[in-house]
Amino acid sequence: MQAPPDFMDTTPVRGVEWLKQHPKLPGEQWSNWVASIYMTYALPERKVWITNRIEDFPEEQHLDNKRLMRATWDWQAILDKYRANLLLDRKYEDPIVQAVSASPAWQEVYRDDRSPTFMIN
Repeated sequence: MQAPPDFMDTTPVRGVEWLKQHPKLPGEQWSNWVASIYMTYALPERKVWITNRIEDFPEEQHLDNKRLMRATWDWQAILDKYRANLLLDRKYEDPIVQAVSASPAWQEVYRDDRSPTFMIN
């Protein structure tokens, strides 16, 4: 029997490597739980905005995270409140990818076939 792969196709290995090479990027890093869990291992010096460790974050932040993932009407206000950069997944987070891509308030600073990264202007 073969062991499962070390990383899933959703693990943003290249995006996190780019972040590692750019330590002066200001602010916390928002990403989905898969990416955040990987980042706590691969880039522990970078503060992540949220992970699956529910007890480590206030309930309000988890509720904001749910709204952000859906790109609700107040997505920009949520990001303004936390001042977080974004490491996104094109396949699973298309609503927020589309919203941020169309906003003049955000600058895309990294892109690979899966994981664009944005910082606020």
